[in-house]
Amino acid sequence: MTNKDAVQITQKYQIALVGSGGGHLRQLKDIAPGLKDFDVFFVTETSGLSDSLKDQYHVENLPHFAFGQKKTGSYAEFLTSGFANAFKSFALAFKTKPDLVISTGAGSAFFYVLMRRLLGSRYIFIESFARVDGPSLFGRLSHKFANRLIVQWPGLLKTWPHAVVCNPLHPIDLPSGQKPRTNVFVTVGTTHPFDRMIKAVETLKNDGRLTAPVTAQIGNSSYAPSAITCFKSCNFETMQQYLCAADIAVCHGGTGSLIVALQSGAAVVAMAREAKFNEHYDDHQVEIVRAFAERGLIEVAHDADSLASSIERIKVAQRRSVRMDSGEMIKVIRDYIDSHI
Repeated sequence: MTNKDAVQITQKYQIALVGSGGGHLRQLKDIAPGLKDFDVFFVTETSGLSDSLKDQYHVENLPHFAFGQKKTGSYAEFLTSGFANAFKSFALAFKTKPDLVISTGAGSAFFYVLMRRLLGSRYIFIESFARVDGPSLFGRLSHKFANRLIVQWPGLLKTWPHAVVCNPLHPIDLPSGQKPRTNVFVTVGTTHPFDRMIKAVETLKNDGRLTAPVTAQIGNSSYAPSAITCFKSCNFETMQQYLCAADIAVCHGGTGSLIVALQSGAAVVAMAREAKFNEHYDDHQVEIVRAFAERGLIEVAHDADSLASSIERIKVAQRRSVRMDSGEMIKVIRDYIDSHI
């Protein structure tokens, strides 16, 4: 086969990168450049990040759906969003014909992945970076029909000993003497409200324990703080600008927000959403926050008092960032493609 023939084959080989919003989509975004010689498109929820991808890639949007909605919301909402997602997913599965589907989960991706697998696409499942000790529900369901399984934390080999481990997280110590920043930026992510964290920040502001200017992205929160500047959402580029201007970032426990905050050079304090407070479907954010803290990347808070002490500790701690290197994962994917193309 000549080089020209190889190029023509890869250009015809179509790959669908499928995932919900937040960290699921950010990881697919990091993988995409390593597959640029193939015909790549995204299938995801509507979000600021997915909108930003449209300048470079073809993007198909699906309605938001999560299996855990029946735990934190009403069954009517769960069924309505499920039917809407399934209908659009099945229609899209017949409209598009990727040779390979690569998915990081979660609920919004499930019906499209399942249907494309039934229609003959090969499937690589990458378990979410947020899953440290145990698999996600998406993973428990979809690994059964995956052709290749990739996990990002060694702890998951207890569940799936046949998986390939590719951990892209590489901590970096930042040099001292960086340009001083004075303000605090708070982000709750794009999907779920997180009133408990917003109220904790506002409590510190009202008590005078947090004197720096505070700006908060509060998402779908039902609580609007009066003591701090806030807005519901913004695009990905604007979020990066806020973080790059912040000395301290107070984040929920989502991997996407944590990684972007660390890469901005801000000192990061995280508060995990917890199932017992009806803030999330399960406690995977507790797992990921613990894993980041064990690597000395962040401080962890649980309420207003621990948030205050975490902020004081992070102010004097070694400032750290992370480098996300998807090279090993891309190699595993490309090796699989080469063996089946």
